Amino acid sequence: MSLTYGTSGFRTHHSKIEAMSEKIGTAMAMAVIIDRKSFGIMITASHNHHEDNGIKVLDEHGHMIGRELEDFIVKQVCGSDMHAYKCSDIMKNILYESNIVLQIGYDSRKSSPYICELIVKGVRMVHPQFPIVITPYITTPHLHFIFSDQGRKISYVEYLQNVASLVNFPCILDCANGIGSKVMIEIKESIPQSPLTLINTNWEQHALLNHNCSSDFVCTYKELPHPHEPAAYTNQILRASLDGDADRVVFYYTEMNALHILNGDYIAALILTYLSKTLSKPEDDYKESIASQEANCSQQIGEGVQSEDPPCLTIGFVYTGYTNSACVEYVKSLPFPPYVCVSCVCTATGVKHLHAEAEKYDVGVYFEQNGHGNVLFHKNHPQLTNIGCFFHPNIGDGVLDLFATLYILQVLNMTVQDWKKLYNEKHTKMSKIEVQDKNIFICNANELELIEPAYVQDYIERLCSSQQRPCRAFVRASGTENVVRLFVESENSGIMELVHWKITSYINQKMADAIFHIKNTSFSLRALRLQDLGDSYFTLLGQLSVMDIEKMDADQSAKLFRRFGDHHQIHVLEEKESGLIVGTGTLFIEDKFLRNYGKVGHIEDIVVHSDYRGYGLGKIMIEHLTKQAKMAGCYKCILDCSDDNVGFYEKCGYVKKGAQMGAYF
Repeated sequence: MSLTYGTSGFRTHHSKIEAMSEKIGTAMAMAVIIDRKSFGIMITASHNHHEDNGIKVLDEHGHMIGRELEDFIVKQVCGSDMHAYKCSDIMKNILYESNIVLQIGYDSRKSSPYICELIVKGVRMVHPQFPIVITPYITTPHLHFIFSDQGRKISYVEYLQNVASLVNFPCILDCANGIGSKVMIEIKESIPQSPLTLINTNWEQHALLNHNCSSDFVCTYKELPHPHEPAAYTNQILRASLDGDADRVVFYYTEMNALHILNGDYIAALILTYLSKTLSKPEDDYKESIASQEANCSQQIGEGVQSEDPPCLTIGFVYTGYTNSACVEYVKSLPFPPYVCVSCVCTATGVKHLHAEAEKYDVGVYFEQNGHGNVLFHKNHPQLTNIGCFFHPNIGDGVLDLFATLYILQVLNMTVQDWKKLYNEKHTKMSKIEVQDKNIFICNANELELIEPAYVQDYIERLCSSQQRPCRAFVRASGTENVVRLFVESENSGIMELVHWKITSYINQKMADAIFHIKNTSFSLRALRLQDLGDSYFTLLGQLSVMDIEKMDADQSAKLFRRFGDHHQIHVLEEKESGLIVGTGTLFIEDKFLRNYGKVGHIEDIVVHSDYRGYGLGKIMIEHLTKQAKMAGCYKCILDCSDDNVGFYEKCGYVKKGAQMGAYF
């Protein structure tokens, strides 16, 4: 069984989750014993289809677990026999630790209760009286909240009710027919004057989960969730959608029958606008302006962020490469008092990276475009005491983020149109491109640039810099599929489309292997990769000319390889079963003043392994390199050969021109 524990834990069709659930239960019981700590297990698949499910593990503080525990769980689940892990004596000692438990929660999916039963069965294999607490039908943020300091003082629902009582900004909320519906119905019933209108609240009808609704549906299809009234009836009214397990939210409204989406970028921009306006006010003016709205916040919700006067305050706006540049530019333009230091930091994609970076600041703001995000408060400040109560202590919470956003709009006296006008989005386009091996795409830390293949990054940079208007693009390997994801952004939609098309075509041309079969043997024709540079490849070159393999240095070879741009292309033939490189050829593209800046292709270093001659591989390589030269805009392609090989190259479409001359040194 091949498994990967991602940011969302294990997530796939419910039948596959069920197959591993007992082992996960046993593995987590062992983790509790080894670490002497409580852990949480959440059963959910968020925005996925209702037939899917997943398992996610929390540490004793309600945070995402570290890589070491992820690897431990995967190793145990992939093992053939978990029954050997019975630690009765150790378990007896664990049971004496009265505060150490395995806390299990699950959402409204049909398969969730059964998966919970299987996990419990696996836990009981370790000890029949292992301390387990099961909380059924809860959201993911609810389980995280249980582990927080606030969760030890007040229930999650009570906390939400207290926050909700401070909000009077109207909104139509799509609950995605998920478990968030249950929570929102409870809040709505407890606050009769609530300004929220709830739709898609059928959380007990499993097949309706995320069906034509939810935050993911709105962002993907750019349309209102179903069912909905004609847009004209709700024009300019703020709407929002949760996802299936209520850990993210996006906002939107219609105007002139057009849908305007206010995603995670806009949520972050609004929060930082609030911080700018609030912190820029004298404290006395601030207290007077919102006293009527916030007077009871701390008393109703709890201690919140305690007031004291810090000498300085650091604020971090943490985002990914997918964040619209207009949002980042807007945040950088916001005024803050001298004692506030604001940093804008780009990280790799994934909430785990965003959260870790946000932890470094007194106030860390992070949101993905899909609406998943949070604000972390690590230093007390008198003007931020109340707003701190509106955010989850551990993770992104769609319900709390909903109320925080409505509250900020209310306090700042902003309309939804005011919010939309904070900045003008640049045009963006995202897509995925199938490749033969995504693992050859290696990015830098924030995933904005490719380290390998260097020639692809070089092409992207040259293409973007040559446009008449600013443009940016990046490519990164997918974490779940054998594809790369392409993102392009520009102020001009035409430039965006052109650059997107050219990069897509380039990657399809360079990185998609051509697979063919000869004499019951499978071969692929592809570009040379850094990992190909070794004794096997150099031995092949030695069949063409003199090569002293012992003098070949790995670092020097890598440096030379990285210097090769689009004008120096090396292609190889790989025998698929063995992975052996059995042929290679080089195309060098020469730029000239002749022919009004014409290009000439030079084919060099054609060699096929002696054991694979007779398969027609040399002809395949020549035809491929010739095609590459033509696609690159060359007006001719030339090569040198011995008299013995003239006939072969004539069969490849070449004609004899002049004589070969050379001077060797």
